Amino acid sequence: MQKSKEKILVYADVHGNLDALIKLKKTRDYKTATKIIFLGDSVTMCDRSKECLEEILNGKEIYLLGNHDSYCANGLPKSMKASARKQAHQSYIRNSVPDGLKEELKTKDKELYLTLCGKKIYFTHYLWKSDEDVEDEIELEYRTPENFDKKFERIDADIIFHGHDHYPFHVLSDKKEYYVVGSLGIKIPAKYIVIIAKNDKLKIKHKTLHYNFKKVKDRMIKLDYPNAKLYSEFFEN
Repeated sequence: MQKSKEKILVYADVHGNLDALIKLKKTRDYKTATKIIFLGDSVTMCDRSKECLEEILNGKEIYLLGNHDSYCANGLPKSMKASARKQAHQSYIRNSVPDGLKEELKTKDKELYLTLCGKKIYFTHYLWKSDEDVEDEIELEYRTPENFDKKFERIDADIIFHGHDHYPFHVLSDKKEYYVVGSLGIKIPAKYIVIIAKNDKLKIKHKTLHYNFKKVKDRMIKLDYPNAKLYSEFFEN
């Protein structure tokens, strides 16, 4: 007897890119998903932070808090040695987001556990070192199974999905399996993941989405958005 199918869409790091978010919401993957998990960071970098935050909060997503969401809701951590440029940008974002949305962000969880096909699965933006901020991600050249196991050793799960790092990646160790989702909003093409659970089997696939990033980049520069040139360069780096 065939069991019911579950389709989970996972995405992260929209970073104020409303164009990429709207494009995702128009896809068949989004429309046919039985569950949608957003791994945080709807705000900063691109110029539509408030609109992205509203769009995701008003959608059907399970919203897990990201570090930039926390900065928006609570301000930068006192322990952070932020540059004047970063402080100015974060202040601009905080001032552009209504207090009601900031308060709603404060209610969001930082992690989620699910069980699919007998596997314990963990979702998070990244490992939190405090209530205010996350740990440093594993750099590209050090993405080995051993380093992932060491970093996530305290997490009791078979499969781990996380955001924060904008480059998609998959690591399989003897202990766990890891999926770095990649950024929907700050890298081209946009990145997301689809998980299919059917007949006690899991199928996990990284997917990409193309949109007009030049339009986003040009608009940010034309609007004289804070640090527009710097952040627009992140798309292609």
